[in-house]
Amino acid sequence: MKYLGLDYGSKYIGVARSDEGGTIAFPGTSIPNDEKSFEKIVYEIQKEGVEAVVIGSSYDQDGVANDIMEAITTFKEELELLLGMPVYFEKEAFTSVHARQASGKEGRVDSHAAALILQRYMDRAQVTQNKASDTINI
Repeated sequence: MKYLGLDYGSKYIGVARSDEGGTIAFPGTSIPNDEKSFEKIVYEIQKEGVEAVVIGSSYDQDGVANDIMEAITTFKEELELLLGMPVYFEKEAFTSVHARQASGKEGRVDSHAAALILQRYMDRAQVTQNKASDTINI
């Protein structure tokens, strides 16, 4: 399954994609968060043959939704209606910090953060899938 990952920000949205098997995430681009955001995301989905979207959810260290979480939730709901495909949440905690460290960049790292969000989701989904297929032979 091929995925698209999103790191939603008030000014920019980071975009990442997975490989065909849904195991490795790659940073893509950053798009302005404006009236053309949905159009650009739909284009990426169609171009890449994406089957599901993952978007970062934003909570503080105490598990309380950050100020931007309401906008993220609204964006997710509108995207689901527009696409007619699943849009999943994945925790985005510290992805921007980790993306800066990994990339060595000081500026915007939206697409790198989107790739980290997507990779977390796919890794967790793989672990869940592996646990579900485990059997005990006696």
